[in-house]
Amino acid sequence: FLSQTMEESEEGTGFGGGSDFSTDFLFDENGEGGDGGEGGEGVATEKAQPSRDSIIFLIDCSPTMLQKNSAGEIPLHLSIRAAIESMKDKIISSENDLISIVFYAAEKKSNPNDFPNIFVFRPLDPPDAA
Repeated sequence: FLSQTMEESEEGTGFGGGSDFSTDFLFDENGEGGDGGEGGEGVATEKAQPSRDSIIFLIDCSPTMLQKNSAGEIPLHLSIRAAIESMKDKIISSENDLISIVFYAAEKKSNPNDFPNIFVFRPLDPPDAA
């Protein structure tokens, strides 16, 4: 994705439509990532840096999500179940990732900005088994 985005930027279609954005700092003189092979002066290094994903499950709580579908299932329940299963996977595979669950079109509100009908069930934090 990064290389595609950078190519689009060079063509003038990405990052602000042809701005003076440069990605030269990411690559050495051979067009490869790394530190250039000397003294560690480059920005990128050969060592893999740990990555961290941030996932926000934004779940619709509108009345239509409470109506059974053709399979007799309630979409809201399916959405919550999918979020829980994803959290379980992240606990096992990527415990450093961040996960949040936010309900919108909810009857209650609970969020730092006091927006109506937004309920932050779980703030953006690493997953835990609790």
